[in-house]
Amino acid sequence: MTRPGIKGGALITADIAASYNRDVMAVPGRPGDEWSAGCNALIRCNKASLAEKSSHIEYLLGWKPASMVAPVQPVLFTGLTDSEKRICEALKNEGDLTIDQLARILELPVYKLSTILLQMELAGMITLCPGNVYRLCSR
Repeated sequence: MTRPGIKGGALITADIAASYNRDVMAVPGRPGDEWSAGCNALIRCNKASLAEKSSHIEYLLGWKPASMVAPVQPVLFTGLTDSEKRICEALKNEGDLTIDQLARILELPVYKLSTILLQMELAGMITLCPGNVYRLCSR
Protein backbone atom coordinates (compact mmCIF):
# COMPACT_ATOMS: atom_id res chain seq x y z
CA MET A 1 0.00 0.00 0.00
CA THR A 2 1.37 3.44 -0.90
CA ARG A 3 1.70 6.10 1.71
CA PRO A 4 -1.05 8.74 1.29
CA GLY A 5 1.30 11.74 1.63
CA ILE A 6 3.78 10.58 -1.03
CA LYS A 7 1.44 10.54 -4.01
CA GLY A 8 -0.78 13.33 -5.24
CA GLY A 9 -1.38 16.05 -7.80
CA ALA A 10 0.65 18.67 -5.98
CA LEU A 11 3.68 16.38 -5.87
CA ILE A 12 3.35 15.52 -9.55
CA THR A 13 3.14 19.23 -10.36
CA ALA A 14 6.22 19.93 -8.19
CA ASP A 15 8.14 17.17 -10.00
CA ILE A 16 7.22 18.61 -13.40
CA ALA A 17 8.14 22.16 -12.29
CA ALA A 18 11.49 20.95 -10.97
CA SER A 19 12.16 19.15 -14.26
CA TYR A 20 11.63 22.49 -16.06
CA ASN A 21 14.07 24.20 -13.64
CA ARG A 22 11.30 26.21 -12.00
CA ASP A 23 11.49 27.27 -8.38
CA VAL A 24 9.64 24.84 -6.15
CA MET A 25 9.22 25.50 -2.44
CA ALA A 26 7.82 23.27 0.26
CA VAL A 27 6.89 23.77 3.88
CA PRO A 28 8.26 20.89 5.93
CA GLY A 29 5.99 18.75 8.05
CA ARG A 30 6.56 16.65 11.12
CA PRO A 31 8.99 13.79 10.56
CA GLY A 32 7.15 10.50 10.48
CA ASP A 33 3.78 12.10 9.73
CA GLU A 34 2.30 10.27 6.74
CA TRP A 35 0.64 13.45 5.41
CA SER A 36 3.93 15.38 5.52
CA ALA A 37 5.91 12.70 3.71
CA GLY A 38 5.49 14.29 0.27
CA CYS A 39 6.75 17.76 1.21
CA ASN A 40 9.57 16.28 3.25
CA ALA A 41 10.55 14.01 0.33
CA LEU A 42 10.66 16.96 -2.08
CA ILE A 43 12.98 18.82 0.29
CA ARG A 44 15.09 15.72 0.99
CA CYS A 45 15.58 14.99 -2.74
CA ASN A 46 16.45 18.66 -3.45
CA LYS A 47 13.42 19.08 -5.71
CA ALA A 48 12.07 21.85 -3.49
CA SER A 49 13.61 24.59 -1.39
CA LEU A 50 12.81 24.70 2.30
CA ALA A 51 10.31 27.48 3.08
CA GLU A 52 9.56 27.84 6.77
CA LYS A 53 8.48 31.49 6.79
CA SER A 54 7.74 34.35 4.42
CA SER A 55 11.29 35.73 4.57
CA HIS A 56 12.54 32.46 3.02
CA ILE A 57 10.14 32.89 0.10
CA GLU A 58 11.21 36.54 -0.33
CA TYR A 59 14.85 35.43 -0.41
CA LEU A 60 14.26 32.58 -2.89
CA LEU A 61 12.31 34.84 -5.25
CA GLY A 62 14.86 37.66 -4.98
CA TRP A 63 12.38 40.10 -3.50
CA LYS A 64 13.48 42.90 -1.20
CA PRO A 65 11.98 42.60 2.28
CA ALA A 66 9.42 45.28 3.11
CA SER A 67 11.86 46.88 5.55
CA MET A 68 14.37 47.38 2.70
CA VAL A 69 11.92 49.13 0.35
CA ALA A 70 12.32 52.89 0.37
CA PRO A 71 9.33 54.67 1.89
CA VAL A 72 7.13 56.62 -0.49
CA GLN A 73 6.83 60.33 0.11
CA PRO A 74 3.16 61.02 0.82
CA VAL A 75 1.51 63.30 -1.71
CA LEU A 76 -0.48 66.09 -0.19
CA PHE A 77 -3.80 66.88 -1.83
CA THR A 78 -2.88 70.28 -3.15
CA GLY A 79 -4.32 71.86 -6.22
CA LEU A 80 -7.50 69.80 -6.22
CA THR A 81 -10.40 70.84 -8.38
CA ASP A 82 -13.71 71.68 -6.73
CA SER A 83 -15.16 68.32 -7.79
CA GLU A 84 -12.16 66.43 -6.38
CA LYS A 85 -12.44 68.33 -3.10
CA ARG A 86 -16.14 67.48 -2.88
CA ILE A 87 -15.42 63.79 -3.57
CA CYS A 88 -12.70 63.72 -0.87
CA GLU A 89 -15.05 65.37 1.62
CA ALA A 90 -17.86 62.93 0.82
CA LEU A 91 -15.54 59.94 1.27
CA LYS A 92 -14.17 61.38 4.53
CA ASN A 93 -17.64 62.03 5.92
CA GLU A 94 -19.53 58.99 4.62
CA GLY A 95 -16.77 56.39 4.35
CA ASP A 96 -16.57 54.00 1.38
CA LEU A 97 -19.11 54.76 -1.35
CA THR A 98 -20.13 53.39 -4.73
CA ILE A 99 -20.19 55.61 -7.80
CA ASP A 100 -24.01 55.75 -7.65
CA GLN A 101 -23.94 56.88 -4.03
CA LEU A 102 -21.32 59.53 -4.85
CA ALA A 103 -23.39 60.73 -7.82
CA ARG A 104 -26.45 61.15 -5.57
CA ILE A 105 -24.51 62.94 -2.81
CA LEU A 106 -22.59 65.25 -5.16
CA GLU A 107 -25.46 65.68 -7.64
CA LEU A 108 -23.14 64.90 -10.55
CA PRO A 109 -23.97 62.68 -13.54
CA VAL A 110 -22.23 59.31 -13.44
CA TYR A 111 -20.50 59.84 -16.79
CA LYS A 112 -18.75 62.98 -15.47
CA LEU A 113 -18.06 61.48 -12.07
CA SER A 114 -16.46 58.34 -13.52
CA THR A 115 -13.87 60.46 -15.36
CA ILE A 116 -12.97 62.39 -12.23
CA LEU A 117 -12.79 59.19 -10.15
CA LEU A 118 -10.45 57.57 -12.68
CA GLN A 119 -8.14 60.60 -12.61
CA MET A 120 -8.13 60.56 -8.80
CA GLU A 121 -7.43 56.82 -8.78
CA LEU A 122 -4.49 57.23 -11.17
CA ALA A 123 -3.16 60.05 -8.99
CA GLY A 124 -3.31 57.75 -5.95
CA MET A 125 -5.90 59.78 -4.08
CA ILE A 126 -8.58 57.09 -4.02
CA THR A 127 -8.72 53.37 -4.63
CA LEU A 128 -11.39 51.17 -6.18
CA CYS A 129 -12.17 48.26 -3.88
CA PRO A 130 -14.08 45.05 -4.55
CA GLY A 131 -17.78 45.67 -5.04
CA ASN A 132 -17.08 48.87 -7.02
CA VAL A 133 -16.62 50.80 -3.79
CA TYR A 134 -14.34 53.83 -3.73
CA ARG A 135 -12.14 54.49 -0.71
CA LEU A 136 -9.98 57.48 0.13
CA CYS A 137 -6.31 56.48 0.30
CA SER A 138 -4.84 56.89 3.78
CA ARG A 139 -1.51 58.47 3.04
